Order: sequence, then C-alpha cells, then structure tokens
Amino acid sequence: MVLKLIFFIAIILFSIIWTISTNKFLPREVIDNNQSHNQYDERQSKIIIEVLARSFVWMVQACLLFLVFRIFGFWDMKNSLINSYPEVIFLTIALIQLIFNYFSVSKKYSVKGMSNEK
Repeated sequence: MVLKLIFFIAIILFSIIWTISTNKFLPREVIDNNQSHNQYDERQSKIIIEVLARSFVWMVQACLLFLVFRIFGFWDMKNSLINSYPEVIFLTIALIQLIFNYFSVSKKYSVKGMSNEK
C-alpha cells in the first residue's frame, strides 16, 4: 500500500515538474497558452515549432520501422537492447533528431538562408 502511494506521488510530482518546465521553456503556440509570457520572438517560435514537428514525423517513421522489423522478424530482438529497453532507443532517436533538425531549421531561418530562398 505504501509503495502504491509513493508511486502515485512520484507520478504527480513528475506531472507538475513537466508542466512547469514546458510552460517555462516552450513558446506559447506549442503549449496553447495565450496568457503566458512568451520569451521568444516570432522567428525563434517558428524554429522551435518546426523542429518539434519534424522530429515528431521522424519519430513516427522510426516507430513504424521498428514495428515492421518486429512483424516480419528482420532481426532477432531477443536479449537485445530494443527488446529490453525500447524507451532508450526511442529517446536516443528523438534526441538525435531534435539536434539534427535544430541545426537544419535554424540554418533555414538564418539571414543567409532566408536570402537564398527569395
């Protein structure tokens, strides 16, 4: 009973910390909160939104790829990292995609990149 209570409190604390950090660090367009103070200008907000959108698309593609691998058995996943801890694999893919997409999108929205598009 005590373990269940501790687990419940941990979930509540994680939710509170997650909500506070997203409200503090993400643009208001992402969190759908028009009352919050927006610390980003329009260009920075567009960059963050585009990076998150591109990364989400890549994560869906990675999930579908791993699903196809599991369905058709392209490799043996018994005793592998993806079978034991799939969260680690997906978090690693997400982090790599966020970094890659940030650099490609910020290059697109730089003064040099914007002048090439026109």
